[in-house]
Amino acid sequence: MNIAAFLEQTAKKYPRHKAIIFDDTVLSYKSFNEQVNKYAGFFLDSIKIRTGDHVGILLDNCPEYLFSVYALWKIGAVVVPINRFLTQHEIEYIVNDSDMRFLISEETYSAHFKHLEQSCEKLDDIITLKSMQENAESFPCLFDSLDFPPQQPAVIIYTSGTTGKPKGAVLTHRNISSNASTCVNMIHIIKSDRLLLILPMFHSFTFTVCMVMPVVRGATIVALRSVKPFARVLKCILLQRVTIFIGIPKLYDILSEKKIPFFIKPFLRLRLFISGSAPLSVTSLERFKKNIGIILLEGYGLSEASPVVSLNPIDKEQKFGSIGLPIHDVEVKIVDDALNELPAGEVGELIVKGDNVMAGYYKKPEDTAATIKDGWLLTGDMATKDADGYIYIVDRKKDMVLIQGMNVYPREIEEVILTHKAVAETAVIGAKDKRQGEMLIAYITLKDGCVLTQQEILKYCKERLAIYKCPRKIVFLKELPRSSVGKILKRELRASV
Repeated sequence: MNIAAFLEQTAKKYPRHKAIIFDDTVLSYKSFNEQVNKYAGFFLDSIKIRTGDHVGILLDNCPEYLFSVYALWKIGAVVVPINRFLTQHEIEYIVNDSDMRFLISEETYSAHFKHLEQSCEKLDDIITLKSMQENAESFPCLFDSLDFPPQQPAVIIYTSGTTGKPKGAVLTHRNISSNASTCVNMIHIIKSDRLLLILPMFHSFTFTVCMVMPVVRGATIVALRSVKPFARVLKCILLQRVTIFIGIPKLYDILSEKKIPFFIKPFLRLRLFISGSAPLSVTSLERFKKNIGIILLEGYGLSEASPVVSLNPIDKEQKFGSIGLPIHDVEVKIVDDALNELPAGEVGELIVKGDNVMAGYYKKPEDTAATIKDGWLLTGDMATKDADGYIYIVDRKKDMVLIQGMNVYPREIEEVILTHKAVAETAVIGAKDKRQGEMLIAYITLKDGCVLTQQEILKYCKERLAIYKCPRKIVFLKELPRSSVGKILKRELRASV
């Protein structure tokens, strides 16, 4: 069904229940739905957006982002969220590649407007946040969502990719609604829950888990414009009685170093932390359990799967280092290069099947055919299963390094290096080597006040790893290059070799 129908149903069921808390703005579900209807009327009657139109959103986190997304879904338009940290050239590529007709933005990004209007032939209009705020209020709250087939595209999420230009993953209403509904049941979301939304709203993880999932069950979205300053996040958790914290590994690396003061604990309502978008180190997970003592569930997903694929179950054993079990109604297999399923314990590519698998890459049939085979999505992640069905990510298939004829997975080396008390972060990559074919390079950042030499870390690795798995070169950096959602950008490290 149309995803926006969740909002209508919840608004009728819990009209007075708090839907959105953002700074001083507090909206009930009735008010949230009314605002969405006004925006839908404004888009239809004033802007002339029609069913099937591709509409970009380039905004900071704000309530209007949520109003716009749900309003566009109600009229059958396709949302194209744009990473606000991209350069003008990168934004131009997405606008053109997605055949975008309209762009919703704000004055913060006005430096891009003139260039986009001149270089993007299919872009009819740029709608500013100010014009929406001023004009949408004049439209009556009478709009009802139209009935669209479940295969109707809802979102085109552009993936960063490890090579080449980003590709637009087309996610349908069925993809996202099924994924959100399943996650609600897996995490046991209830009406009284309050989910913290601090990740950028343009990300697929945020879209499904923070913007749709709470609406399905009538929970409250507690949103912040940014994760910085982090002290403000902690204050919000306390004052707004947040129950579920949705974050990325970088945030948990920070939190795991801290301890909750005993006098604060009685006032906290936090019952659950969820980590996604990038691998969480075992070291951080163990430290988090020791220092924080609240459940931290690691999950796994990718934009092409709407995005959630697996999660450590909340009511079963949690296994450190595992991304958990497949969520309900999603099938997962570990296969060899011929797509033959491998037995437990063997490493192969993780493939996924279910209603959450994307329709395909926009205007890229060859890439789609190479990624989806007989309904199975090839993730490009190497993984293994244990006897209980728990999945363990070994590494990206493209990150695997071949040394003296043996497969080496950088993540294994990274996990070892992270256990050193002086190491804050690390990333290991492969580089060409005349003697061995490839060699390993470890990039390391140190904790404040710590000193470590190349010889010391090499000795540490040799005591814990087979000699062929040990890095040949150590590079110390002040910080590792990261994407807007905290993923370490190994492609930038490879480019520097």
